[in-house]
Amino acid sequence: MPDTTLIAALPRSGSTLLCTLLSKAPNTLALAEPMRTQRFPDPEAAWAQIDRIVPVFREQILTEKRAPMRTSGGKPTDNFMKAPTAGGGPRPSEARLQLVEVTQDLSPDFTLYLKHPTLFTALIPTSADRPYRMVGLVRAPLAVLASWETVMLSVRDGRATAAEKLHPDLKSYLDDAPSRYGRQARLMEWFLQRMAQLPRPSVIRYEDLIARPQETLEQWQPGAAFDIQPLRHSTIQDRYPGLDLRPAAKRLRRIAPDIEVFYPGYSRVIEAALDGVEIDPMALAA
Repeated sequence: MPDTTLIAALPRSGSTLLCTLLSKAPNTLALAEPMRTQRFPDPEAAWAQIDRIVPVFREQILTEKRAPMRTSGGKPTDNFMKAPTAGGGPRPSEARLQLVEVTQDLSPDFTLYLKHPTLFTALIPTSADRPYRMVGLVRAPLAVLASWETVMLSVRDGRATAAEKLHPDLKSYLDDAPSRYGRQARLMEWFLQRMAQLPRPSVIRYEDLIARPQETLEQWQPGAAFDIQPLRHSTIQDRYPGLDLRPAAKRLRRIAPDIEVFYPGYSRVIEAALDGVEIDPMALAA
């Protein structure tokens, strides 16, 4: 069977950019959210649909040179949202599920990636015996929560509808939180705990992807000829001007052990943010 990989991710962790970068490798195509994910009543129903749809996607890509994906303006994009502005309010998604022209030269055994951040994270516990590789993308949680605060998506309210349908215990856990801020922290905890169930080399960090894209992507696709230069890294304050990080930092204190599975020493970042200071999580090892 040709190689098909499912990408789980924290919402707003850079997974759309990741798809763009993966598609730069020869004989490789990464699709950003090509399925409708709100309807599955349980994990088995979700897996059954994946089993049905993957061969359909592959056939369509090879014969029609078209692929379904969420896009902005009918073309692949790095980000579904407009750039944030100070005082601009929550940003709506500009993406729609569309058929997009495939321009890559692909053989029948091409490598296919599908990314659905919430759905595939919810499926991690039942993924071991499936005919797909499951991988994950994480990002420093303060940056993720900053993004959640500025988008018009369910995560801003601390909800993840597709995952809650598959896991009623998650819905109950979120329902018991005293506020949307509490739900955000619990949802972050849930995502990180499931990512920790994957083999560590299967999970990459957004910050590594930006700083060392070729080396980082080769964790998943050894020997692929990725020709990508390091990308620009923005601080949280540069990206989200005027956003107060202290409320988010306070919420993350409780789940610091889950964060430090991927970001050792991240408690220092949290405590600094509570004092109004931003520390780059990638500087912790220095």
